[in-house]
Amino acid sequence: LLWASIAANLMAAGMARAQGLLTVAECVEAFQHGAGQMVPGVLVLVLTFSLGHASQLLHVGPFVVSLVGDSIPIPLLPPAGFLLAALLSAASGSSWGAMSMLFPILLPLAAR
Repeated sequence: LLWASIAANLMAAGMARAQGLLTVAECVEAFQHGAGQMVPGVLVLVLTFSLGHASQLLHVGPFVVSLVGDSIPIPLLPPAGFLLAALLSAASGSSWGAMSMLFPILLPLAAR
């Protein structure tokens, strides 16, 4: 992914330069502006994946299984997981981050 984005940026800058649309300085400025616009999204992803990894290290899944255990009927587990995923996705702004937080919790609960 990193190599592809570098190649795409170089190709776009080369095409803009070859057509005389942008100078080298304008290409660099456009790249810096675009990279700056990506920082908040990348930061959200890094933090949510970190939270998911921390929940794995703290064994949150087995704790939730021991806490909730048999009180949730199996047929209600998918809708409950969906609602929890929707809430976490909306709160974190990332569906990938929500899944990285939920998989360590819901998979042991489903496997019980």
